[in-house]
Amino acid sequence: MVVFLIPHPSSLIPSMNYLHVELFTTQSSKHPGTPCGDLVSVERSPAGATFLLVDGLGHGIRANISATFHSALLLERIRGGASVRQAFSDVVTILDHARGTDLPWAALSLAHFLPNGDATILSYEMPAPILIHGRHAQVLPLRAIKTASGILGEIHCVCRPGDSLLLVSDGITQAGLGQKMGSPAPRPLSSPNHRFNGSVPPSLAFSMSPEGWTVDGVLREINLKLAEGMPITDIPEYIHGKARQHWGAQAGDDCTTLLARCREGITSNLFTGPPSTPKKDAQTVRDFVQSEGFHIICGASTAQIAARELRRPLDVDQDAASLISPPAYRIAGMDLVTEGAVSLNQLYNIIDAPPEKFEQKSPVTELHTLLSVSDRVRFWIGAAVNPAGESIVFQQQGILHRRQIIPLLADKLREKGKMVEIHYV
Repeated sequence: MVVFLIPHPSSLIPSMNYLHVELFTTQSSKHPGTPCGDLVSVERSPAGATFLLVDGLGHGIRANISATFHSALLLERIRGGASVRQAFSDVVTILDHARGTDLPWAALSLAHFLPNGDATILSYEMPAPILIHGRHAQVLPLRAIKTASGILGEIHCVCRPGDSLLLVSDGITQAGLGQKMGSPAPRPLSSPNHRFNGSVPPSLAFSMSPEGWTVDGVLREINLKLAEGMPITDIPEYIHGKARQHWGAQAGDDCTTLLARCREGITSNLFTGPPSTPKKDAQTVRDFVQSEGFHIICGASTAQIAARELRRPLDVDQDAASLISPPAYRIAGMDLVTEGAVSLNQLYNIIDAPPEKFEQKSPVTELHTLLSVSDRVRFWIGAAVNPAGESIVFQQQGILHRRQIIPLLADKLREKGKMVEIHYV
């Protein structure tokens, strides 16, 4: 496939360690109360964040099933090791063969962001993506690639903190198809003196559009609202609502807006358990402390290893004493040091609880806070057998070993939209 590089105003900014991409989406069905034929899926991994918008043919249950099937197929191929481009191409080949038959068919838009901000956008029979940089939006010029019975689009760009990418289904761009449109067309955005004062001759107040709102119409609306100071994160809901207005009384179509918003990511590193061999202690601790983000140690044995390798004292935090909370320690330069198995189990028990319900500050609630504000969580898991962790006392109290509790915590964190990495040392 052809890759087209868009020069970016911020291209000279040094690359950061981790760029986090937030999702803001608004969606509605053609008929209220029925399944939506559009589907938004998100996949986060150390390789990057993938945002997928699938528009199943038609509407209702059949369209929803088609969107769900093709979304699952594409993401499963990526999980299986295929590149984003290869997985997308494979699904497009299937869709090309399904076109015009009774087989499920769908249109696709995909945006894949690497942790350093490099982004690839792929599109199949979907409206062009819109990039928002600062207070200005532009349509990204996809490079068209012809297939047997459709057109595939691809573009590569570099995103920096503050940049956003908007993907929409055709229910947005075709809104008002063949109807009177209620938004006047402002003067061309290329004019440096472009201003719209709302005073428009009655003859121009409405215009017929055989193609609906169109991508250019959506773009004009976005730039108008950005110039007025609208927060970028409000754009998806606003554009969705405007499209519904354009559809008017008729049912229209399924409508979806997806905004991928880039910002500097927050990382937490959690080290628990001794490394597989003492020979790895020094290198593991060195790699851990040099990693970007918060530094958390869970485990008395792990804390002793870190303190020894860092040549720093390990102190017991007397202020953290509690009847229910595990003990806390202090090592200079570490953000939190606490006991291991009990802390991780208690964290799992309260991970879904709102912070305002916490009755007292403890190492576990501090751990909850650090992970809650983080976008990426890295677990550094020691592979050595720790006799203390194998004690029957833990089993008797229902405390799961770190090998059991960490995968459960990882699943919970992923459900909350966080990117989770697990490293065994």
